[in-house]
Amino acid sequence: MNRKALLFLLLVVFLAGSATAAEPVRAEGTLVWVFSDELDFIGDINVEVPFYIGEGSEFYGAIDTTTAIEQTESDFTFIVRDVLYRADLGARFGRWSMFAGQRGRTFVDAPGHAYIRYFGGGWETAGLRRPDAGRNWDLGFDAGVILDDQRIDVDGFVRSRIAWRKPWRKFRIGFDLSVDGLLTSSDYDADCRGGPRIGFVLPGGRYADLFVHYLDGNNPLGLELSGVLAGIDFLEAPAEGMKPVSGGDIDGTVALGGGDDRTYGRMRMRVVSPSFAGDWRALIEVDGNVLRGNENDELYYLYHVGAEKELNRVPLLAGVYFYHRSNHLAATPNDVVTSINVLEAGYDTRRYGRLREESGTDWRLRAGYLVDSAFGEDKNWHVRGGVRYLRHSGGRWALFLEAEGETGDVSRTVARVGVLHDSGPGFHLEYLDEDQFFGADKTAWLLQATYRY
Repeated sequence: MNRKALLFLLLVVFLAGSATAAEPVRAEGTLVWVFSDELDFIGDINVEVPFYIGEGSEFYGAIDTTTAIEQTESDFTFIVRDVLYRADLGARFGRWSMFAGQRGRTFVDAPGHAYIRYFGGGWETAGLRRPDAGRNWDLGFDAGVILDDQRIDVDGFVRSRIAWRKPWRKFRIGFDLSVDGLLTSSDYDADCRGGPRIGFVLPGGRYADLFVHYLDGNNPLGLELSGVLAGIDFLEAPAEGMKPVSGGDIDGTVALGGGDDRTYGRMRMRVVSPSFAGDWRALIEVDGNVLRGNENDELYYLYHVGAEKELNRVPLLAGVYFYHRSNHLAATPNDVVTSINVLEAGYDTRRYGRLREESGTDWRLRAGYLVDSAFGEDKNWHVRGGVRYLRHSGGRWALFLEAEGETGDVSRTVARVGVLHDSGPGFHLEYLDEDQFFGADKTAWLLQATYRY
């Protein structure tokens, strides 16, 4: 994370708040099991925010992060190998596009950060970004030149994708084939990936696909493995002009900021399943954070998975959850990974952590049993909660106050004050007090630009 990345999100936030005809956000979360000696598991989050700027054209920002996990130990600790990321800013004119961005790979608990900065263009059919477009075949092609690089020497990139989808009873069947490579003067190192998938079409422009792919990985900014990938894709891509279903199945936050000679980045996504066994719904939330400073570069994840249901007599969600927190160092040698794991139960208001267009107060309260901890296990209980107050005073911008905290074997406090647009963008001042940080300084003041979807 750096000042250029912060300026990227500031521009996205400004355009999102000032756009008069913005299209819905496209959000996608992917969970992948890897049948390979190199990795066990992959998690991918992709968010694209399009902004309408003219007939047949749009301006957009897109951020994609991939976490590659080598293994999960018996105490639930994740051994993360590296994090891949890509951030683009571009414009589309019908089927054609132009964009600039940065793509990189940061090793976790080991030295090394490689990246490229590029400018390029492409062509694609509508169905690659809008599964509702009603096409069976879809094609896409991108190419560009490298403007700057670190720890990698390449001249350009070329990537392409072909996809086939066909309705079958209540499903969609199909397959994908993609090639994603980097060019030098004498070589082309590419990831080739392809295989079948079967999809479920859900209400409100939402999709869930099961897939099995084979990956032959040679791109130095890719996963660098060859093997079988099996996973599930969750996509929210409402049709043109369609508003997402209230409280949709996919929501999250993208944030960049800085302060105290540090820079900060966050990528959070929550996916909620359709109802089952009455009113119960399963959920998984991944919240990845990077705090980069002079002392070290903190990389930490907050996960929780569980099941919850809406109560009939009061406007609350009641649920049971497994909560995991793990801390790493980015691009820095580190032999110790800290973590905490809790089995918990509690209540949320229905809009906690999500966009809210009207004034109001939302809150969360969870209490649980400490399964294990890297911080001594002096207490076998853990409590966490949060509250947010949002106040509209006319117009589409609102003031909000937010506080989150947890205590038990280890403590954490987050407080925020800022403004939030009802379409998602916002700015706030944040105070962090994190016992889990590796550095001597456990606190930070950060000014952030955010996008909530």
